[in-house]
Amino acid sequence: MGDGVAMFDGELRMAAWNRNFQMILDLPEAFLGDSRTYTDLVRYLAVRGEYGVAADPEAELRRYTENLARHYSYERARPTAEFLKCATTRCRAAGLS
Repeated sequence: MGDGVAMFDGELRMAAWNRNFQMILDLPEAFLGDSRTYTDLVRYLAVRGEYGVAADPEAELRRYTENLARHYSYERARPTAEFLKCATTRCRAAGLS
């Protein structure tokens, strides 16, 4: 499978992920080694500048978490112009389907 996949539990803690998820998002082992949440992931990416250098990390966090109750897909390019494949969010595990 070429897609990056992550699974979050009912408390939105990262329960599992594949190697492509780590490679596509360029996540270090140290980050994934701790018990991380969905908000940790979005905040980490925002602080690193993945949503643009002028992006407010907390605003990005709100944008990505306010839609957890519905299934959605999105595509985006990194600030380096590298295009990321479509990401899909589905939150059945949290009872938010």
